[in-house]
Amino acid sequence: MSNNCCAVARGAEGRSRARTQARYRWRGLLAVSFGAFWVVGGCPPVPQDETTTVDVVFDRSGTLIRDGAFFPMNGSIEVGDNNGDQAFCGFVSLNLNSVPSTANVTRVVLNLRARIAFNDPFPAFGPMTVDHVNVVSGITAPDYVGATLSASIATVPAFPTTAPQDVAIDVTDEVNVDRAAGRPISSFRFRFDAAPSRDLIRNIVDIEASTDDPAGRPSATVTIQR
Repeated sequence: MSNNCCAVARGAEGRSRARTQARYRWRGLLAVSFGAFWVVGGCPPVPQDETTTVDVVFDRSGTLIRDGAFFPMNGSIEVGDNNGDQAFCGFVSLNLNSVPSTANVTRVVLNLRARIAFNDPFPAFGPMTVDHVNVVSGITAPDYVGATLSASIATVPAFPTTAPQDVAIDVTDEVNVDRAAGRPISSFRFRFDAAPSRDLIRNIVDIEASTDDPAGRPSATVTIQR
């Protein structure tokens, strides 16, 4: 009886040792596996921010007179009215083709330079309003008030002087909406809601829009995460 008891005791002890050894073996395997993972896979890369400059699309940037005539940018984009009391708005379209489709766009700032060209339209019309629009297929008469994706995404307040003013507008959300929709451009309409003034006087803000000098036309600074 005692032999059987001893045999059972030894058997339990043996099984305990076997289990202990098995645990050590598994731990060793796990340690090796994890070690292999970290050595082979390495730590995940830290996302890096990069900035790039996006140019405008010439034939989707320009001046639209309310009667329907569109004039692509050629030195300037005009917003306001003329001495015939015709109101007109301006369009600025950014070329998104240079932004990698897989990039995580974290910030986009539209940069432009503008000045009061003829009389100050701000006292008569109030702030200049900026809309996000879809003019991928072209700019025609209905786009003076139509083609709107988001209205009044920003307003440009009165300029303190007639000297050229730098204007920066955060358009991150709008650009990402366009990218998600597969649109190759992001377009923005600049307008005065109260134009025309009905005074037969030109009230105009000029947005610099050189076709020769990239520094003399609107652009956007895009921050992306690879």
